Amino acid sequence: MSITVTKQDRVAEFLRLHTRHEARVHAFILSLLPNWSDAEEVMQETVTVLWGKFDEFQPDSNYFAWACQIARFEVGRYLRRQHRHRLEYGPEVLDLLTETASEMDDELAARQHALAGCVEKLSEKDRHLVVLRYRDGLKAEGIAGEVGRSVHAVYKAMKRIRRVLYDCVAAALAQEGTA
Repeated sequence: MSITVTKQDRVAEFLRLHTRHEARVHAFILSLLPNWSDAEEVMQETVTVLWGKFDEFQPDSNYFAWACQIARFEVGRYLRRQHRHRLEYGPEVLDLLTETASEMDDELAARQHALAGCVEKLSEKDRHLVVLRYRDGLKAEGIAGEVGRSVHAVYKAMKRIRRVLYDCVAAALAQEGTA
């Protein structure tokens, strides 16, 4: 008896896997391209390639590792298109980063889950600062203008928030026994 997999089933499977791993793939791209807007552009290109090659993905394999491998190639293509031939590190380092990210998949998932819970525990005002900085990509000057505070006050608040989040994530991981 053969099982027929429809296009709709493949779309649903892709969306399920991609949604589950998207934040970690994005973090991997950010580790290679620390400029937020560059990483966003490469993430969009990576998703397009992932979908285009999804028929090649083996359902019982590691989606995160596969996605990071494709993301690594997309980072290289992006850097070449931007005429940034002088990389600070060579392809061997990109390979090593990809391999390490794949090996750390479970740990990164636990940290991401803990961080999401810790961000939810922040006050609405602090959460707003985190969103402005890390989702919207604003620098301290932009955040200060957005919230009507001095740049110095924003720096101090972000330092405090990072410390609170760090301590909260560490405590959550210790409680789960994954630290």
